[in-house]
Amino acid sequence: MKPKYSSREEQALAEAGRTTISAGQKIFLAAVFLAAVFSVPVYQQIAEVSAYLDGRRLKALPQCYDILSPAFSALKKILRPADFSLKYFFKVNAELLREMRAYENALEDSSRVGRAVRPCAQYLMTRWLGAGNDKTYCGRGAWLFYRPDIEYAVNRGFLENNVMARRAASGSETEPPPHPDPRPAITGFNAELSARGIKLILMPTPVKPVVHPEKFAVGFEGFARPIQNLSYQRFAAGMEKAGIPVFDVAPELVRDKETNKRDQFLAGDTHWRPEAMEHAARLLAAFVKEHAALPPAPAAGYTAERTNIACRGDIVGMLRLPEESDNFGAQEVSIRRVFDSSGRPWRPSRAADILLLGDSFANIYSLEAMGWGGGAGLAEQLSREMQRPVDFLAVNDNGACATRELLARELARGNDHLAGKRAVIWQFAARELTAGDWKIVPLERAAKESSFLSLAAGGRLVVTGEIKAVARAPRPGTVPYSDHIIAARIVGAAAGSSQFIQALVYMFSMTNNTLTPAAGLMAGDRVTLRLRPWAEVSAEYERINRADLDDPELLVQEPCWGELISEGE
Repeated sequence: MKPKYSSREEQALAEAGRTTISAGQKIFLAAVFLAAVFSVPVYQQIAEVSAYLDGRRLKALPQCYDILSPAFSALKKILRPADFSLKYFFKVNAELLREMRAYENALEDSSRVGRAVRPCAQYLMTRWLGAGNDKTYCGRGAWLFYRPDIEYAVNRGFLENNVMARRAASGSETEPPPHPDPRPAITGFNAELSARGIKLILMPTPVKPVVHPEKFAVGFEGFARPIQNLSYQRFAAGMEKAGIPVFDVAPELVRDKETNKRDQFLAGDTHWRPEAMEHAARLLAAFVKEHAALPPAPAAGYTAERTNIACRGDIVGMLRLPEESDNFGAQEVSIRRVFDSSGRPWRPSRAADILLLGDSFANIYSLEAMGWGGGAGLAEQLSREMQRPVDFLAVNDNGACATRELLARELARGNDHLAGKRAVIWQFAARELTAGDWKIVPLERAAKESSFLSLAAGGRLVVTGEIKAVARAPRPGTVPYSDHIIAARIVGAAAGSSQFIQALVYMFSMTNNTLTPAAGLMAGDRVTLRLRPWAEVSAEYERINRADLDDPELLVQEPCWGELISEGE
């Protein structure tokens, strides 16, 4: 019998795209597909309306309709433009794109089906395939690594011209490009401090793969020196040449690791162990005494006591695994809490002649919200080692600019943290050198007469109004912090009054890796907020990772702390 096709290639060409399927099969598959597509959003909307009726949600309208507000707002601006320049229309378009991206992220993060499926899927990938996610890498054993930390260690030198040019061009219609070169920001900051007679000391803190590359890849077993970025030594030498001493603790941590055979970093967290931090504080105390002209002072009488604490770690939180997952359990450490001569927990002192500007490496073991206890962080340990008070300002993220912005904001509001200072220690994670935004932040800003709401101590106010601008919250699992605060500008009136009010408000946008209702706010939303003075909560919340509005006018405004309330409250 003669074959139908002369070759397999001829048969493949003839049959390609000719799958035989019956009418019944077509109908069944189409029905399954449509059910899968529509059932998820329908279920989500029913659940959100039910949550509103039960008082567990502020908005009656399901989240999927949130895009209508920014869309209509953009349409209104286009139909009634403030001016007819091309720049104006591009600005409106960029604002709408930013709101659309935030809307898409919020939809994905609040999806009930997604929240149910993602942890189990991630557990299977991590437990059996050794896979992390877009922000985490699985190392050897139970060790986890933050992706920007790995990129800092293995990527090309951050001072290479083409690397800086690529980062400077990495902005988009919705995100401004970063300032990639750290040197102008640091030397400019040093010049401002020098004019006040203050010595700047840099402390680029090594990240986990710099000290523990062997925990990531077996080929680094026994490697006895830090794995720094290729531009790091050039950067450090340039700072020293500019008269800015650099305290580099990485070689000492590697030496301690090799000599005493003990880990310097937490297995499931981005940060160092308390013993490594305490060792760094001892060395930093000697370094400060050597490079800063500090007047003699009597011993402050600080004491310390040990206590144990256990936590799973921030990188484990970023994986968003089920709580009962077995391979990344809590890790126990011993922290050294510091107390003053009266036996009270250590507190920063505005009158101190040393100011420590820090990020999460300084906050870990100090800020209880991070899960590793309190009263035992870098500022506390430095103060105990030197037996003298220390002033302390810290923000968990963006060490390249966040603490300088905080310092500038405090100065502009009349809180002069530089008064009487002899030395400023600027501590930041080394990954900021490759990933940070090193923008210039002038310290001196003239205070202007303000029309923004300022609440007196003990003041309380309920305000209903419109959100004019709101910062964006990070997506849970994309940053190594479980809590986050956003800033919003609201225009409205107090309850029972028609008097115009505008206020700068801080609110929780994420707690324990879960977005709050405030995270879904968009420009144009109508809200009711219960406000109180920021000063009442700043000691507890100031160091939590925060997103401010990119508006110079708001830098000098006194914020309020806000809590969203439903219409029925």
